[in-house]
Amino acid sequence: MVGQQDLALLLQWKKKQFLKFNEVLSVTEQMVESMERNDKFSVSMLLSMREDPVRQAQEIQDQIGEYLLQMPEADAIRANELLTGTENGQGMESALSNQVAQNRRLLDRIIRLDKFISQRLGGNRSFYATFREG
Repeated sequence: MVGQQDLALLLQWKKKQFLKFNEVLSVTEQMVESMERNDKFSVSMLLSMREDPVRQAQEIQDQIGEYLLQMPEADAIRANELLTGTENGQGMESALSNQVAQNRRLLDRIIRLDKFISQRLGGNRSFYATFREG
């Protein structure tokens, strides 16, 4: 069983990650608006502004991964189930599962907008045209 302190720390990291995803979403939405105005300068500037919160969200994910490696195996397996959304739980586990689901929904919105931007900017050369989804 994953300890309450471990769950609280994982939840804290996931909440911080949510804030970073919100920053990415905000900048991404501004990029879409700039594209609709054909404002290439703003799109370029916003694209570079998006790098920091994306990097910071990844750093949080890396911290979580490192933390899981330090946990006892059974706890790490259970925590990973909660973090990947394959399992729910009670109490603090449920709070962590809910935060993970909220992060996932936000990330899905970002990916949809990013796909639109990439296809609009890159056309047939965009990442999404090259690696089509199944």
